[in-house]
Amino acid sequence: AETRLPTPPLYGGGENGNIISGNGNGNGSVSESTNRISLLESTIITWTKQIKNVLKQDPETQLKLGFHPTPDVEISFWKNKANNLNSIFEQLQSPSTRRVLKALDQAKSTYCTTFARLCKEVFAARLEAN
Repeated sequence: AETRLPTPPLYGGGENGNIISGNGNGNGSVSESTNRISLLESTIITWTKQIKNVLKQDPETQLKLGFHPTPDVEISFWKNKANNLNSIFEQLQSPSTRRVLKALDQAKSTYCTTFARLCKEVFAARLEAN
């Protein structure tokens, strides 16, 4: 099963408009803006946890647990990890993910730098797994 990064709701219901880019009229209150950024930051936190879980998957886990996996088990492990990382990488390139990151960058969120580093780790791990 590939890892799916959940995207925040695009519309905040009613006339609140787009959660990612605000209500569109530039008249949003500070608290609306703060709530919107908090929602996007919690999305980044969720993504970070999911991505780290995939990155820390270790082909030697079976050995460490006392099992004696066959070579096809390790091949299967790498195939699954590669599929997972490729899926994450594609999602990170998606317009909806880009909008979230752009909104957080414009809000000077402290999560941007850390998440950018994590994206580089995904890229490197993806090269290794493929």
